[in-house]
Amino acid sequence: MDRICSKRATIFHRSALLIGLVACAYLYAQGAGPEAAEAQGSATAGAYAPVHKFDPKRDAASDIQAAVAEAHRAGKRVIVDVGGDWCQYCHQMDELFQLHPELLELREKNFVTVAVYYGSDKKNEQALSRYPKLKGIPHYYVLDGNGSVVQSQHLTELRTGANYDPDKMKEFLTPLPQFQRQSVSKRRNFDDAGLKWSLLAFEIGIGTVQPVRARRVKNVQINCVLKRLSFVRHIGRNGQHLA
Repeated sequence: MDRICSKRATIFHRSALLIGLVACAYLYAQGAGPEAAEAQGSATAGAYAPVHKFDPKRDAASDIQAAVAEAHRAGKRVIVDVGGDWCQYCHQMDELFQLHPELLELREKNFVTVAVYYGSDKKNEQALSRYPKLKGIPHYYVLDGNGSVVQSQHLTELRTGANYDPDKMKEFLTPLPQFQRQSVSKRRNFDDAGLKWSLLAFEIGIGTVQPVRARRVKNVQINCVLKRLSFVRHIGRNGQHLA
């Protein structure tokens, strides 16, 4: 009889302990609910928050740095939109995107846009000192995912008459493929160098450059051109004609 009572007492104590643990867990969950929600809100707050309003109180350098980090993560570029609420052309730009939502969609697809205030009361000179000189307000700086300047765009060039041109803006917001961008930059250097080598080859061809200088030309393609010119000159001396 004593053993039975002892077992019942043990079961009772265990049941009471289990009920107490469940109750404590429930009360803890109820009490931790707001804290958990706050923690979740903090995690959400840690995500990138776009800056689309010109606010002189904001830290422009930090905003640009955050935009670059987001662009690097998302595989986009950054538009540093320099302007202010005092600027009527900035308001015209806002109206352009309101009237043409497809342009806004294109911008959001390819760029992370960050607004940087510029006015007589605050010019954010330190944050903008690493970029080319402003030509006017509003102004766009395009940065890559590492923060390097890709393009400095004076927005008057995107206007036709008194208004911003949707087609020009669409062209601006449609980035070239990577290889085309590299080809454009390299083509400029190639054109300058090509003009120099062409003039040199022409001078050699007509005999106004000494042979010693001609031997210093090491570019394979230029050497081929020079050989063809020498062949033409040789045939010209012998009175022969090319087929």
